Amino acid sequence: MDYKDSRKFVIGMRPVILLLDEEGCFDVMKYNWQTGYYSRSKDYFKWIVFGRGEVEEVSDDQFSQAEKAARSLSVNFQREDVFDSPERQKNGMKSRRDTIRKANEYFAGHAEYIFDRVSTDLIFDSRDKLEKALDNLKTDERVVRIKDRFEAPLLSGYSDVLVNIQASNGVILEVKLHLKSIHDLYDYHNEIVSETVDPLIREELLIDGPFSKESSDLLRSCVYELMTAYQGAYTRCSH
Repeated sequence: MDYKDSRKFVIGMRPVILLLDEEGCFDVMKYNWQTGYYSRSKDYFKWIVFGRGEVEEVSDDQFSQAEKAARSLSVNFQREDVFDSPERQKNGMKSRRDTIRKANEYFAGHAEYIFDRVSTDLIFDSRDKLEKALDNLKTDERVVRIKDRFEAPLLSGYSDVLVNIQASNGVILEVKLHLKSIHDLYDYHNEIVSETVDPLIREELLIDGPFSKESSDLLRSCVYELMTAYQGAYTRCSH
């Protein structure tokens, strides 16, 4: 099949390609940890377009580097039927089951690459306050990584800042910096995904081949709706 456009992403350490054919139909290919090849995975459309986690659109050169890194990983899948104690849910700590699932899906089973086992949110009512906090973090020697997604918003228009900090015990923690006007759209975002995107993708998974034209157009309208809402929220949040 011929495609007229492609965009490249990395989720965790997994390379993913979003394709668009001549008729305007979407298709998604993800890197297969076990074979080293790409296979169709229409469910990944949700994660690269509507996800708010560790997804990043990258250049061709960055994508090539991501492919090399993916090929260098030995497959180390872990069993997901583990017991989760309620204590692990406290203080923003990711459950063992969720950690293993994320490791298997996005890191070939290597949980040591997961940087959000413990996560917290900081919400600011102005860009000035957020930028001041970010400037302070940039000088903190404990910070190991910063992803400013206001400079490069996700495809849905969503933006925040992801900051990873190394605790004294060596564990990498995640701090998310939000603008309140954008964070307030959290439920609205989830509603679009649960009521429109999820049912559509479940239907599409029963059909071989790319997304249909009708489904692609509906997904496109959902993206536009969210982008408009997020852009408006960002504009309203004055300095």
